[in-house]
Amino acid sequence: MREPSNSELDAQISKLNAALAGGILTQEEYESKKAAIQRESELAGKIKQLENARDAGIITCEEFENKSFALVV
Repeated sequence: MREPSNSELDAQISKLNAALAGGILTQEEYESKKAAIQRESELAGKIKQLENARDAGIITCEEFENKSFALVV
């Protein structure tokens, strides 16, 4: 999983805003989808931090696997 860039996140949120404004999504659907995008972004960021710690020798590959698995479960 790669960390989405700010411009990619902005583009996704803009599409949601347009869908809401166009009546394609309800406010509830909009909020749910926006929260999912934000959670995905946060998860990607946390996994990237774990990768950096592994690459720097701070944690082992096994620790990386365990910690990253715990994030997605």
